[in-house]
Amino acid sequence: MAFQNSPNFEDQIINNKFSFRDWMGRHARLVLILLGVFIALDIILAAFLLVPTQNTDPGGLDGCVLSADGKPISATVQVDDISKPTYEDGCFFFPSLPPGEHDMTIQTTSGKTIQRSIVIVSGEAVILGDIIISP
Repeated sequence: MAFQNSPNFEDQIINNKFSFRDWMGRHARLVLILLGVFIALDIILAAFLLVPTQNTDPGGLDGCVLSADGKPISATVQVDDISKPTYEDGCFFFPSLPPGEHDMTIQTTSGKTIQRSIVIVSGEAVILGDIIISP
């Protein structure tokens, strides 16, 4: 008979227990690839998080130096080491200053001096408006 040569399942022990060692032996390559991918993603994420997010684009500054009656005053405006005279209308403009706190000094031709601390914002123009200097 044909069934006489079939395997006998009674002689085999069926082990349904999960063995981590056997599973790792069968899936070691997949585990190593996934571990490598996770490490690479972790390095990339850490690199993006460590890059400074502070914007360092320059900012601008403008304003006008006027007398109490609204007439322009001729002056020299200095921000840190950069110095510029006012235009005929009493206005001044600094198109490119590094962001952060700066010292500003306004020296009129009549000898009056005003000092202020200003904060330049990255990528924005700080508008001081009219700075009134009384005689």
